[in-house]
Amino acid sequence: MINRSPHLNRPGLLQSRSKHYATILNSAIYRNKGSTTIPPPGGTTHLQTWTVRSPREEQSRFAEPDPEAFLPDGFLQRTRDRGLVLKNWAPQAEVVQHEAVGAFVTHCGWNSALEAIMAGVPMICWPLYAEQRLNKVHLVEEMKIGVPVEGYEEELVRAQEVEAKVRLLMESDQGKELRDRVAMAKEMAAHAVKEGGSSDVAFYAFLKHLEVSKLDNTKAG
Repeated sequence: MINRSPHLNRPGLLQSRSKHYATILNSAIYRNKGSTTIPPPGGTTHLQTWTVRSPREEQSRFAEPDPEAFLPDGFLQRTRDRGLVLKNWAPQAEVVQHEAVGAFVTHCGWNSALEAIMAGVPMICWPLYAEQRLNKVHLVEEMKIGVPVEGYEEELVRAQEVEAKVRLLMESDQGKELRDRVAMAKEMAAHAVKEGGSSDVAFYAFLKHLEVSKLDNTKAG
């Protein structure tokens, strides 16, 4: 995936290729497993498209191996003329907004979920730990804007399972219904953050609460 890198970090990077990508609208699948996940080397042969990154040593709480160690043998050589692997942060919000992206394979982190909703992109839900599994339930069973992958509880999701869910999402009537729902969710989210929308009102109510609490603490002190 296209990523932030010294030689690529320039405005309009994705837009510069829009004419080409317009011929493949909604055909790309974006995958991100979060910023703290280190996949097991044996698990990478089942799905070979991803973004990887290594933080600066002074910013890392724990040592990370070279991301190239997780790629299949010969992967970089085979894909050098048609792919791009960079070892830094992906501009995810920009990527999922791109018109070529038709689905998002996500770990169900809430920031990622919100970015997908704001982009109107349906999700293939692959939770890893903590609240991500609860988020998956909300996205799949309540909002019905994502589909789950089988095997994540055993920490082994096979390529065939991912392929099946991609085809369900991109080719079936069920997938069309799901895409229609996420488009509605996008409209609702956009309305919520506008002036006077529910998120806008709640945010300013939160700021007011902080202001009152600060005044109360000052008086008490």
